[in-house]
Amino acid sequence: MKKLVAVIVVLAIVSLFSCASGGTAPYIGDGNKGMSLAVLVPNPNGLPTEQNYLPTMVQGVLVGDISKYSAIRVLDRQTLEKTLKETESGIYKNEADYGQLGQIANVDYALMGNITKTGLGYAMQIQVVGTGKNNIGVTKASYSGSCTVEELDNFTGIRKASLELLTQMGVVLTSSAKQELSGAAMTNQVNAQISLAQGIAAQRSGNIVEMMARFYEANSYDPSLVEATTRANAVSSTIRTGSLGQNFRNDLAWRDEWKKILDDASNYLFSKGFVIAEVSYKNLGLKTGRADYQNGTMEFTYNPYNIWIKPMPFPRAYIKLVDDLNKGLRATGRNRDWQLEPLNIRRVLSCEGSFDLSVILKDGNGKEISSESFEIGYGTKTLGFVVGFGAEHTPIITPVLIHYGNMFNFPFSEYLLIFPWFLMEEYTRLVLPGEKLSIGRYIKYDDGGTFRVSASNITDQMSIEVTANDNRVRVIQE
Repeated sequence: MKKLVAVIVVLAIVSLFSCASGGTAPYIGDGNKGMSLAVLVPNPNGLPTEQNYLPTMVQGVLVGDISKYSAIRVLDRQTLEKTLKETESGIYKNEADYGQLGQIANVDYALMGNITKTGLGYAMQIQVVGTGKNNIGVTKASYSGSCTVEELDNFTGIRKASLELLTQMGVVLTSSAKQELSGAAMTNQVNAQISLAQGIAAQRSGNIVEMMARFYEANSYDPSLVEATTRANAVSSTIRTGSLGQNFRNDLAWRDEWKKILDDASNYLFSKGFVIAEVSYKNLGLKTGRADYQNGTMEFTYNPYNIWIKPMPFPRAYIKLVDDLNKGLRATGRNRDWQLEPLNIRRVLSCEGSFDLSVILKDGNGKEISSESFEIGYGTKTLGFVVGFGAEHTPIITPVLIHYGNMFNFPFSEYLLIFPWFLMEEYTRLVLPGEKLSIGRYIKYDDGGTFRVSASNITDQMSIEVTANDNRVRVIQE
């Protein structure tokens, strides 16, 4: 009996600590358990075409907030989409419309409203209306407010609406929950919701490639976003089977559909300017060098060993997009006859070329006095570095070895890299994504980089800035 009592006490203590370590609900009481709600896409007013995803984004944030901060049963968006296909118009203006929605969606309430573009940002009008037998057309909660572009971008404006609507619906929030809803969302959550909304908008317009890319991006930004994971997995499974376009009436039409998808993917990915490399520098140590009395110039040196290049990996969402499309093309079993070219990730992501890295000497007013530049190649170009890793941390483009301006390519398998380091250890360097490499080793200076400045341009305060002529290269002064 004593042992049983001891076990019960231990379990009670464990339960207590479990609640204290993160099991506490964000509301006090039952969180309005028993209420059911369908969150509809707000009607857009005055939004430009490129912002057609915003109403869907607002819907997604409201669904997430109400689900997280209450016990209200919120109909998930994918189920809602299927349900609403059964209605004739999707427009709800009177009690008959509300009753039809409640019956089809099996919910007691519906959240609907408008988002309008204004001169300073956006205005939102939202209401929660009854759809059940005893509350048809009855407004349970409403919100009307405006927000700046920035407040919509970081979800502050939407979360303000969520907080007000939850309160009016009878949810008593904890102080920490109120504080969370009064601030901006985390960056990865914002990016995930935006990409997810853009994917849904692309799906509605029939843009298969952008739909895939956006769903994969959303899943990459926030793997905990269940809807993004579900949609990404569903699209990936469909594409990989090769069944896409299989319902076309003949083989020629099926081939044309696949050709269009591959062309769309090439164009879409080629237009995405992702960061290929990160350049960082600090403490370049500007020093006075030798004077040239004949020409009236003075040498100034800096330390190039404190300039680093770090290649960046391919975005995983784009790798998955290319991989799924190529596997889907193979799965059709028809490409031997179709002769369509699979996607080449190096080409579609424009990962071959070079950029100029410039080291600029400036006077006290920020005016350029002197500079020198270095050509940095990537992909399969001179002075190159490897760009991009696959999901399994294996290189997916030809590795490049640096050899004082000469480029060497070596064969490699998917999982094994073998290089003759013993032959060229002193002169050769393979740069991998995520690894920082000082450029000083590959610049033939005894004392460092050198500027030659005329006497008239020398000032008491001079500084050094490093720049790149490619907007896909991020430069950071540490």
